Amino acid sequence: MQAVALPFDVVLNVYRLEYHEHHANLLSLSHVCRLWRQALREFPDFWATIELHLGKSSPDRKAAYWVKRAGQRPLAILTGFPALVHCIHAPRLSRLILEINPDFESSADFGAVLRGVVERSGSALTTLHLKRLEVEDADIRWCLERLTHLEDLCISYCVISNSTLSALASPPVPEQTTGWLLPRLRRFEFDNNSGITPSGAIEFLASRTVNPVPNITGQFGFVKLRLSSEDTAAIMSYGNFLTMSHTIASP
Repeated sequence: MQAVALPFDVVLNVYRLEYHEHHANLLSLSHVCRLWRQALREFPDFWATIELHLGKSSPDRKAAYWVKRAGQRPLAILTGFPALVHCIHAPRLSRLILEINPDFESSADFGAVLRGVVERSGSALTTLHLKRLEVEDADIRWCLERLTHLEDLCISYCVISNSTLSALASPPVPEQTTGWLLPRLRRFEFDNNSGITPSGAIEFLASRTVNPVPNITGQFGFVKLRLSSEDTAAIMSYGNFLTMSHTIASP
């Protein structure tokens, strides 16, 4: 009996139907024939997420291939071992979102991990979101100094302090070669970071809501839910920069 090749769009629909439930097995389907391999390469959702695990052979080769196939699309990295992020080399990466599972316990040096990713991929980054990373102010500052094109910064449930906000609030000094940190920043979110207080937020907003960096949007959320009326009024005087939970809980 003569074999009949499925139409290309039918093969694509097979991948779409199986994607959410059997993502790990889809790659094996590409070995059916050249048509199936081509269809998988042109199925963008598949390349939006990469899973890196210890014990797997050549994670660096897998990462390089995934980055190539993802192209300009956002790429999510799933791993229980942050050190494997060093496998990611994406010099044209525009969006980076790193989140640590709260149930994951590790002695990994997250500061070194973040520095490594930024060093290899940072120049083109316009979006950086960090959640539950044990990174210090010095590590964050080191990264931000290299992200001159960054427009969107979100840091939540981390251990950074007002020191990071002070660095972002400091205007350029004419006699120095260094300019304003993140000169293109247009959106921010600092939520439930243990070392950030209303005073740091007020300093940041006082600097970032005037020229030469206007039209910034964002939110602050603090570990202490109920703020004083003075702090609430000071922050809101610059605009709607408090999370909804603080707006509801305000005295």
